[in-house]
Amino acid sequence: MYSSNCFLFTLTQAAELTNQNVGFIDVSYIVNNSKETQALKQKQDTLTVELQKYGITEKEKMMNSKTSLSKQDMEKELIKKVSLKKDDLEKQYRDNFIAVQQKIKTAVDQVEKKKHIDLVFTKDSLVSGGVDLTKDVIDVLDSTK
Repeated sequence: MYSSNCFLFTLTQAAELTNQNVGFIDVSYIVNNSKETQALKQKQDTLTVELQKYGITEKEKMMNSKTSLSKQDMEKELIKKVSLKKDDLEKQYRDNFIAVQQKIKTAVDQVEKKKHIDLVFTKDSLVSGGVDLTKDVIDVLDSTK
């Protein structure tokens, strides 16, 4: 038969029981304050502007061309071209995002080793305890640019 009592441990207590050094990172702080992640946001903004300009340019080209296509066919062609360009730009962003994620992971690994930390959690998964590694991770991340 099971008891209705349950045991709750803070991460500090759990670490003491397992002899683990626990650290944590604030992912949203890293995203908002790292030069590396800010550069990714800037790239995304640039890609968005590029897509908008592309759509405008293609529309102007189609409107000024002397083609036998109907207005409806021209709009379909424009939507197709812009959609393909959008897919290409989204792929570029995904690739950049994956690269930044890997850089963050590498920075966490480096800080983890340097500070002799056994476990690293995100801040949101903590109840209490642990060593805040956030700024150390940002320092490593931004120094590898």
